[in-house]
Amino acid sequence: DRVITPHTPLDEAAKCALVSMDSTLKSNLSVGLPLDMVVYEADKLESDRIVCIDDHNPYFNMLRDNWGSKLRAMFDSLEDPVWNGEATTIPLKTASKNAPLKKISTPEEKLI
Repeated sequence: DRVITPHTPLDEAAKCALVSMDSTLKSNLSVGLPLDMVVYEADKLESDRIVCIDDHNPYFNMLRDNWGSKLRAMFDSLEDPVWNGEATTIPLKTASKNAPLKKISTPEEKLI
């Protein structure tokens, strides 16, 4: 979606799939290692790119460590949203064609 195109090489696509699986492992307790991965080339029903990835796999550990630290660094480089009307060149609160949800103040109030 943000990385993969129809022209992405298989090794790069495999790397992207592993990053995606690492994110899934972090956010979904029902998913865990080991991971079985098979990479097929177009129009071939056989592959020698087969691996079982466990918690001792050096490539997967390198990928998750680097991805995690670089993702954190990128996240930290993004500005926090400004909520209280302070001057900013990138406001979060702007005019919109849709109204925000109504604030619920009492237990009797409902959104819908």
